[in-house]
Amino acid sequence: MKDKWVKLPPSGVFKNALCDLAESYSGDFGSSLFYSGGEVDSSQGSYLCLFPSDFFSVSPTSFKTSQKEFSYDPLKVNPWELIKEKVGDLNNPSKETIPLWVGYLSYEMGAYSHLYKFLSYHTPSVPLAYFVQPTLIIKQNKEGDCFYCIRHKNLPGLSKDSQNILSQFLSERNLRCLMKKKAEIETKNKEEIKLTSKFCRLNYADKFSAIKKLLSQGDLYQVNLSEPFIFEGTFYPFEIFKKLIHRNPSSFSAYLNFDSLSLVSSSPERFVLKNGEQLEVRPVKGTIKRGVTLEEDKALKEELISSKKDQAELLMIIDLLRNDLSKVSLPGSVKVNEFRRIESYENVYHALSIIQSKAKSSIHPVDIVREVYPGGSITGCPKIRSMQAIYDLEKCPRGIYTGSIGYFSSNGDFDFNIAIRTLSFEKEKALARFGGAIVMDSILEKEIEEILVKGSSIFSVMKEV
Repeated sequence: MKDKWVKLPPSGVFKNALCDLAESYSGDFGSSLFYSGGEVDSSQGSYLCLFPSDFFSVSPTSFKTSQKEFSYDPLKVNPWELIKEKVGDLNNPSKETIPLWVGYLSYEMGAYSHLYKFLSYHTPSVPLAYFVQPTLIIKQNKEGDCFYCIRHKNLPGLSKDSQNILSQFLSERNLRCLMKKKAEIETKNKEEIKLTSKFCRLNYADKFSAIKKLLSQGDLYQVNLSEPFIFEGTFYPFEIFKKLIHRNPSSFSAYLNFDSLSLVSSSPERFVLKNGEQLEVRPVKGTIKRGVTLEEDKALKEELISSKKDQAELLMIIDLLRNDLSKVSLPGSVKVNEFRRIESYENVYHALSIIQSKAKSSIHPVDIVREVYPGGSITGCPKIRSMQAIYDLEKCPRGIYTGSIGYFSSNGDFDFNIAIRTLSFEKEKALARFGGAIVMDSILEKEIEEILVKGSSIFSVMKEV
């Protein structure tokens, strides 16, 4: 069946309410919202994906779908190949990009990305990858226009008549359900959320020194080092998501709910986009806090603009990503469209680059993602050696952090973020990680300050709920 967007008539109830609509289904299995906020040019549209008809999850030795579960030997069968087989050809002739499979790839999937080299990794508590296939997708573009796509006539609890589905979907029954859930949240007795993992400066300093030694030996040029922060309490993840996108609107925000796992992301960074034949990556390298006064804010922005260290970090990653893209792109098509841009967010300024190329038509979309995975901006360079150093020094899995959240479309298009500024919720625990790149001229105290600045939005939101 050819996927197709159908435009919704203007509705005072529905317009600008995609997030509220998502909330009423946020507890359902597979409910996913890709929310594009902020004013930058990458904020183009949001997708609400509901009522999955199928799913797949990947563990180190098993592959599970809605129909079956089987074991595999990762030394003989690469899990990327299992994903590619499950998602299918992705060659629908439609020019319209409509999410077909939505989900995430953990950082540890990067251990399997390289054809001839298997990397050691710490096994995460979450699946290595998890995707669902929604049957109802609603899109809202930047102008506020809404569209929908229905893949199956029989949706759970809704009319078989597709002409009436959306009217039911927006009915008072659903709005009352939403209001009821909001009331339950407001009146529920909540336990105080506590940060139960303390940031240990001494421990971080030891790892910082170890990286400096590797850099001085010429093994590496840059390593991304991160620290975990664990929260405990009673959570309502979608409430945290709403507060986070209000406080820090970002282009690549996402909410996903899978079984006993929920993800909340307010990522400002695109990992990789495929739109037709065009590929695009937007690595972020360089972060500084916003100022309290206009004068201080301007001075801090100028400090980031003129930072030789941040410019050098970005240049290293640009070279790495140009090389990654060249493996899946037509010869001579990889271009740095914008070498260094400064983007403004609520609490920070980010420096990023925009690199584009033309994809080889012979390469499957899953293989394109695999070839460039994980993002070089969150490993370091050289990539494989940096990942080995991360394994040795961090000594625990990253899981969702610095993995990717996004979707594959039936026409072969896809869009994935870098899962930074991201929380993963399991039972009564929430995990976030924050980090930054270490190079030869990095200063310990400045790196610690950058970690805390990057985490400031999440820290403040977790205090409020």
